[in-house]
Amino acid sequence: MIDTNPIDPYEHVRIEKIGDNPTELDKKKLEPQKTDKKLFLYLAFLDVLISAFRKISFTPREKEIENTPIKKELTTIKASLEALKTKNLSQDSEFLNYFAFIWLKFLKDFNYFLIKDKDTENKLRALISDLHDYPEGSEFSLGYYLSEIAGYKWIPFPYMEILMNLHKEYQEKHENSHLQKWINSFDEIIKSI
Repeated sequence: MIDTNPIDPYEHVRIEKIGDNPTELDKKKLEPQKTDKKLFLYLAFLDVLISAFRKISFTPREKEIENTPIKKELTTIKASLEALKTKNLSQDSEFLNYFAFIWLKFLKDFNYFLIKDKDTENKLRALISDLHDYPEGSEFSLGYYLSEIAGYKWIPFPYMEILMNLHKEYQEKHENSHLQKWINSFDEIIKSI
């Protein structure tokens, strides 16, 4: 007679119960671990370093403005604006990137260092605000584009257009242009330092 029950292919395989026979891996886990002396010294060194860094204060340092890179950055920004005054540099990608880079570096240093002379600080804040918000009423300002393109290889067309308009405005209005007013303000601040 033929057996109609199907044969189980796994019938001969036996699985041991978990926990009955500890394996070599389990035995190693139960043994106390030996600590390496180099690891101990390394961790001790890290602990000393971390406690030393916690003691260091990362608050802004109060310095005279002439002892900071701010004066050099102000001079460079002023020179960039004077170059834009004499030549339309709105198509010069090297100028556009450098101007954005130096502007952001100046803002970073200005926010880091405390300036003792409050009059100079207030003049700088007003000038930063004026440059940042130019042109008035526009959706994206010069400050927006300066902060967006620094370090990138793309240059937005509106940023180029803003600089071209600044150059054209100077050609038409000379002393009454935004460029000339900003240059005069930078010059006054640099001389007061």
